[in-house]
Amino acid sequence: MRALFLTLTLSFFGNAAFAAKAPFPETFVDVPASKFTEANLKYYRDKKEILQTVTYYQKDGKEYIAGSFNNIQLLEWDGYINLSQDELKEVDHNVRLKGKVPRQWNVTVINGKPSYSVIYQGYPAGWPSIQGNFDMTDSQFNDMSFQLAQQGYSIIDQSTYDVNGVRLHAASFQKDDEKRMFWGYDPDGVVQDTQRKQNLTQWWARSVDASTRNDGANQFSAIYGLGGNASEARFGITAVEFKAFNDAYAIRGWHVVKVKGHNGLFSAVWSVEVLP
Repeated sequence: MRALFLTLTLSFFGNAAFAAKAPFPETFVDVPASKFTEANLKYYRDKKEILQTVTYYQKDGKEYIAGSFNNIQLLEWDGYINLSQDELKEVDHNVRLKGKVPRQWNVTVINGKPSYSVIYQGYPAGWPSIQGNFDMTDSQFNDMSFQLAQQGYSIIDQSTYDVNGVRLHAASFQKDDEKRMFWGYDPDGVVQDTQRKQNLTQWWARSVDASTRNDGANQFSAIYGLGGNASEARFGITAVEFKAFNDAYAIRGWHVVKVKGHNGLFSAVWSVEVLP
């Protein structure tokens, strides 16, 4: 399945849809990609919910999606899932012409080729400027980070992926007064988050990523924000653990703001924050 995409634009329908049975939970994992249809998505649009985060992955030769919907009534969002490199170039060009920009990235390498899942955001009045790009080398990523920092931008989301022995990045940056930092590429995400809690107690995870290097080693990364609402990141957990953590965090009023599927495991951030 290629170029499975959805458009999540806030719409106001009648109340009949609220009685319908949800096609899958608002926060979901191991959902077959075939269920991610326009008809099923209409259920969430009728509830005025948008796609908060989504990750596409394959397991046992089958295609799945994990992610979360959230009740945000401010933004227009488009989500595109499992795009090839050429498809993403076309989509990115066309969506930007409509005034939308990439806010969240999930890139997975399948059979040596990157598969891109991207969430684009519209610009309501007064919303901070966002810049994003993909297929950047380490040098290009560092240069873009530095140049945008001089203009008041900081990183809000990032995905790392290795293609033909080259580490690449997709990332988005937002211009505002928030302080954020990128931390990678730790082979043990649990240690990374423990160190963050011990040494940087006012920095909270806003986004995470996980991938496999060409040598087979894991590489985890995270984006932390200074101050604001608390959050917690979990790295390399199973689908069963993901569901258990989600249930526990839901009791606090927290929801998933970013999830990444990786080699049959998941890394995710939960927070009361609406956006990462």
